[in-house]
Amino acid sequence: MEIGKNIRTRRKKLKMTLEQLALEIGSDTGNLSRIERGQQSLTTDKIAVIAKALNCLPVDLLAEDKSQIQLPPGYIRVPVLDSDQIKNWRKLRNHISHVDISEWLVTDAEISSESFSFEIKDLSMFPDFKIGDRIILDPTLVADAGDFVLAISAMESLIFRKYRARGIDKNGIVLFELFPINEDYEIFYSNSGAIQILGVMVEHRKYHRR
Repeated sequence: MEIGKNIRTRRKKLKMTLEQLALEIGSDTGNLSRIERGQQSLTTDKIAVIAKALNCLPVDLLAEDKSQIQLPPGYIRVPVLDSDQIKNWRKLRNHISHVDISEWLVTDAEISSESFSFEIKDLSMFPDFKIGDRIILDPTLVADAGDFVLAISAMESLIFRKYRARGIDKNGIVLFELFPINEDYEIFYSNSGAIQILGVMVEHRKYHRR
C-alpha cells in the first residue's frame, strides 16, 4: 500500500523512530512495521490518528499527488475552491477536469459529489470558526434551523453564517436570517435583499497552530 510508504517517509522526515510513532498512536512496533510495509490495512479512523501524530492531514499520507489519489473504500475527494470558483460552482462542477484546483480534502462523510470546501477568511464566526479552518459544504442539502451555511449576498460577497428560519411570507417563500457568532459582524435577512445559499456545512476541520 502506498500509504505505508508515505507514513514511513513522513516519520523519517520528522526523525521519529518506529517506537516513538507506535507509542503516539497507541500501537506496537510490529503492527506499525506491517503498516509501513503495506502488509496491514488501515481504517479511516486509524489513518486520522497516524496523521495527527505525524503533524499532517490524512490526505497527505494517501498519495503525493492528491489529484490522482487512489482512495481507500469510503473516502471521496472534495475540492478546496476560491471565492470565484464557489460563485460559479454550478457551472464549473460538470467540468471539474478543466478547473484549476490546487488543493483537495479527503473525507469519509456521506455527501454528494457536488460538495466542495471553503477556507474561513474572517472572524464572523469566531471563536467556533477561526481563520484558516476549512469547512466542507454540500449544495444539495436544504438548510434547516441551526445549520451553518455558505451564501452569497446581494452584493456578491460570500458569507458564512448560522441559519435561522423566520416563517413564510404571503407568497409562500421561506424567510430566514443568517447570523454570525461574533456579534461585531452583520446579520443578513432574506427579505432585505437577494441571498442565495450555496451549501450546508457537513464537516468542520480545525487546524492547530503553534
